[in-house]
Amino acid sequence: MIVKLLPIQIKSFWQTIKYAMARVDGVAERDQQVYFNVLLHSLLNDKSQCFVRLNKKRELLSIVITEIEINKITGIKKLNIKGLYSWGNISNESLGGFSSLIREFAKSQDCTFISFESKNPRVWELGEKAGFKEDSRKFMLRI
Repeated sequence: MIVKLLPIQIKSFWQTIKYAMARVDGVAERDQQVYFNVLLHSLLNDKSQCFVRLNKKRELLSIVITEIEINKITGIKKLNIKGLYSWGNISNESLGGFSSLIREFAKSQDCTFISFESKNPRVWELGEKAGFKEDSRKFMLRI
């Protein structure tokens, strides 16, 4: 079962959300306080959304955090998948469930696109299975 948490439910899942997102985004310990304050504010104000996958015993299996972005010039809305964390393998059936739910949510919010960014090749593979196509590549140089 996949459920979108209401902002009022975030408190119950907060420690788990923090654990998952610290691993997904690789947030350095020195930056975690600010990172988590921004994330919590965004989730509580429904600027970001949290979807959870539960098994039949209502145990948490996966978390997905999304955020709606509006292009300031074109006004086009895009749903960004900010993080996906799973406590086990995501089956094709589970992926299909997440994909359908995220698509329906994006449509309900009048989004034109859904996007994600990841360093993890397994997440790339899951994205491709869900119908995503590579749009661009990001390069960085440490100075």
